[in-house]
Amino acid sequence: DVTSEELQVIDIGEAVLNYVLSMDTADHRLLPLFDYLKEGGEVGDVSTVVSRQTIVACGYGRFMLEVSISIPNLAADDDDDDEAEETFVQLDHKLVLISASAGAIDWMGNSYPSPTAQPPAVGIAAVVSSLRRPQPGGSRNVCSIAVGSHGSPALITFDIDTSGFVQAPTMVDGSDVVRNSLIATEEGYQMYPYDCLVVSPQYIIAKDTLYRSNDDEEAVDVQSVLTFFSRFPVDNEPAHTIMTIPNRVHIHAMICVRDDYLVAMSTEYSNESASSEPTTVGEGNQDARQDPPLASLDSRQIMMVLHIPSHQEIGRIALTPWNTGMDHAYDSWNLKLLESPRGGTLALAVGGHGLALTGHDIRSLEPSAEDATVLHGEEKSPKKKKSSRGKKGGSKKDGFARGMSLRG
Repeated sequence: DVTSEELQVIDIGEAVLNYVLSMDTADHRLLPLFDYLKEGGEVGDVSTVVSRQTIVACGYGRFMLEVSISIPNLAADDDDDDEAEETFVQLDHKLVLISASAGAIDWMGNSYPSPTAQPPAVGIAAVVSSLRRPQPGGSRNVCSIAVGSHGSPALITFDIDTSGFVQAPTMVDGSDVVRNSLIATEEGYQMYPYDCLVVSPQYIIAKDTLYRSNDDEEAVDVQSVLTFFSRFPVDNEPAHTIMTIPNRVHIHAMICVRDDYLVAMSTEYSNESASSEPTTVGEGNQDARQDPPLASLDSRQIMMVLHIPSHQEIGRIALTPWNTGMDHAYDSWNLKLLESPRGGTLALAVGGHGLALTGHDIRSLEPSAEDATVLHGEEKSPKKKKSSRGKKGGSKKDGFARGMSLRG
C-alpha cells in the first residue's frame, strides 16, 4: 500500500489561484477575477478545470497542463429562481508548468499564439505534446513543447531548458494557413482541428479530422489528415507536408516511437452499409442520393504504423474484428498509448480489458520471469554429485572422451 509519505497530492486549482494572486503584473484577461474577489466573492468558488489531453511530463519533476479559469456569473445569481444552476463566466485558458517537488507553479502562459487574440470558447480545449531530448554535450534533457488550440488556426512551440527556464513561445511556420487550405480543398467537409499532436525530433505532427454530415447531422464520411511541420525549416524546402490517410479512418490517438515511427490508434470504417442501402430524397431524384451514416457501417479498431521521415504508412494491425454498430467504438475500449522515456517500451492500455507491453525492455525481462516462476514452483531436492573414482594410470583423455556434451 502507498503511504502518505510516498504519495504527494497537488491541488491544481489552489496552485493556479496562488500564482495568479501573487503575480507582480496582473493579466488583463484575469482582471474580472480580482474584481470578483473585491466584491466579496469566495476564492473557493473560482473554477479551474484541467483540459483533457494536456498533461505532459517535462522532466525533473515538472509537468505541464492547460487549465480554464472561470468565475461565478453574479448577474445570473441575482435571479429570483433559487433552484437555478450556478453559471460561470470563463476568463481565459492558461498553460501552467507545475513543479512536483515544490508543489507550486513555476510558469504560466497563453495556450494560443497571440495575447491579443480571443481565448477559446467554453468547452474548447487545447492539445499539448512534449519531447525530451539530451542537450548536445550534456547529460540533462531539454523539453520541447507543442500546443494546438481548437480555437486558434496556428500552432505554438517552445522549449524548457535544463534549468527550467521557459523560452518565449513562437508560432509554427505555416500552421496558420494549413487549416484554410484543407477546408478549401475538401469542399462540403467540416473540420475538427488539432485533436492529436505529436512532437518528434524533426517534426511537429498535427492531425485534423474532416467530416461530412447529412441533413440529420449524422456523420456520413470522415478523413484523417496529418500535417508534418518541420521543426528546423531549410531554405528551398517546404515547411510542411500534408498526408491524407486513405479510406475512412478516424485517428483517435498518436505517439512517436523510437524517433522515426508514428503509432496511431484508429477506427476504420467499411465502404458499404451492413444494414441498409443509401437513401434518396424524393422519388426518382438520383442526385439527392445520401450516404449511410458511419454508425450503420462495419467498423474495427486498428493500430497504424507510419514512417515519419518518408511520410509513408508501413502497415495496419487489426485490434478488433469487423462489427456493425458501436460495440467496438473507440470510447468503449478507452485505448491509451504510453512510451517509456528511453523509447524501449510501448504500453497499450485497453480500458478494463488489460494491458499490452512490447519493446526491448520487456523482452529483456523474459529470463528473470522464468527464474521467478521456478522460485515459486515446487521445490526440488538438489542433485547429488557422483563421487569420482580415481583412474589407474592411462593417458589423459580429452573432454569428449570424459563424457562432456556439446553443451559443456
